[in-house]
Amino acid sequence: MIRQSWPKTQPRRSRRGRAGFSPKVRAGVAERSKGLCELDACGPAGHIHHRAPRGRGGSQLEWINRAANALHVSARCHDRIERNRADAVANGWLILRNGQATAVETAVLYRGRWAHLTDYGLVVPTGDGAA
Repeated sequence: MIRQSWPKTQPRRSRRGRAGFSPKVRAGVAERSKGLCELDACGPAGHIHHRAPRGRGGSQLEWINRAANALHVSARCHDRIERNRADAVANGWLILRNGQATAVETAVLYRGRWAHLTDYGLVVPTGDGAA
């Protein structure tokens, strides 16, 4: 009888080293949203979306996991962002990192009004109605 010497399944990866929003940032974003979708207040928010994606080395940027780069959104709106990327970029819901602008510097269409998000959990209206 021949014995199998390699593992039958792949070892599970630890989530500990995984990049993402800290519990403190997640709590701050949830407080900012008051539990409602930050795109259009369509319903309960259950997803925290990175405005500037972490892929391609983005997790190395110091601002990538801060509150200004997060949107608390419903599953429907998260899907809307991912499927309509051109609209998401135009509305500030998605930030392309090929420029130098950070999430704090990029205005976002927040529940129908243009605003800037801060790393301290604030929503600051732009005042002029435009990005």
